[in-house]
Amino acid sequence: KLHEFFQSSKHYYIVIDYCSGGDLLHFMSRNKIKFFSEAESVLLLKHIRNGLCQLQKMNIVHRDLKLANLLVHGNNVIIGDFGTSKVFNGITTTTVGTPVNMAPEVLKGQPYDHKSDLWSLGILFFRMVFGNLPFYGFSIGDLLKQISEFSGDQLKFPKDVNVCATVKDFLKGLLTANPKHRMTWSQFKNHSIFSENHIINCAFYQSGTDSKIFKKFYLDETQGNLLSLSAYLLRKN
Repeated sequence: KLHEFFQSSKHYYIVIDYCSGGDLLHFMSRNKIKFFSEAESVLLLKHIRNGLCQLQKMNIVHRDLKLANLLVHGNNVIIGDFGTSKVFNGITTTTVGTPVNMAPEVLKGQPYDHKSDLWSLGILFFRMVFGNLPFYGFSIGDLLKQISEFSGDQLKFPKDVNVCATVKDFLKGLLTANPKHRMTWSQFKNHSIFSENHIINCAFYQSGTDSKIFKKFYLDETQGNLLSLSAYLLRKN
């Protein structure tokens, strides 16, 4: 939330909410968390989905979604750093963002729309679940080569982390190179990964998650306290 704006003879200043937990990337590093459990990742993803859906309604594309731009404050995960965001309704061609998180159409300098944010979301969610990136390289060419070979249905998942088919389906939909075939915003918002049954089942499935605690906090969602569960899970790690 923007509280105030003022300027001096040399600088502009904006006063916004203070997020006491820092960004999610440093939160993970500070607490020695390589990756979150599937249950934790999906709950954090619900926070991000709510923010992204609001941006999409306002025709805002963020263009630099990554762990370092997600801020932790109390029971909330908040999308931050709108320095490269843009308001538009259609397509644009400006190449901005962090290369490993950028959609292939952006890397290629091709026209792109709000679906580029869905690709970036897929990259950061993959990182949250598995602890590493799905595509990497020393150059844009290396990245695009990996994307062309291993995106969509060919997406490779680390064998040392077990996740359910729903998570894999979700990631394949987001990380589809051709934006025309990528998951739509409607499919994203209504994907079964966000269903009540999935969230409960993946909590029970993941080892190390206390199902009794999960059920207690999850049932509180009806009282508007879903975020309390995320806070508990984050503290637990």
